[in-house]
Amino acid sequence: MGRAVFYVDGMNAYHGIRSKYGREFLWLDWFALAQQIRVPDEILTVRYFTTIVAGEPDAARRQETYLAALTAHRPKVQVVRGRYQKKTFKCRSCGHRWTCGCEPPVAFRTYEEKLTDVALAVSMVKDAAEGYGDTSVLISTDSDLNPAIIATAEISHSERSTSRAHPVGNHRRGAFRQTWCRSSSAGITCSHRCCPTR
Repeated sequence: MGRAVFYVDGMNAYHGIRSKYGREFLWLDWFALAQQIRVPDEILTVRYFTTIVAGEPDAARRQETYLAALTAHRPKVQVVRGRYQKKTFKCRSCGHRWTCGCEPPVAFRTYEEKLTDVALAVSMVKDAAEGYGDTSVLISTDSDLNPAIIATAEISHSERSTSRAHPVGNHRRGAFRQTWCRSSSAGITCSHRCCPTR
């Protein structure tokens, strides 16, 4: 039996689940899912990285209610929050890439998620360096996290398995497809080609 630590890219998982199932599974019990994915491992922690929705007060309230319920029901779920940063874009329908040629110029505001991916990557590498658990499981399809997977495999004190469970809706092969990297004294083996050939 192993000791697993889960790292959930909350917004990535949310969009994948919502695109496949609508609102049916938005109140997912991430700890229960972790137990199902890693039978018979002990789940040490589920670190859930997210950002509270900006510009939509009702959606933000629902998200806060969900996170409060999840952490009250599952003390081993740790919520790590990022933030949104406002961005203003100009209209691209006029054909100009960076400036709007429409009269009058059209602009709209949107929000960009900040800090969650970096916090997830740092947490994953830190846990591996400190020997916290012997298995890391990442729930995300974000390829920007591949360097964290590689670093986790490279710095592990002993053999450590790093798996990626791809959220539904973000790939074509069904629910939570898993891939893995494993480190050992012989080097790193990888099922999904994120690690460079050794």
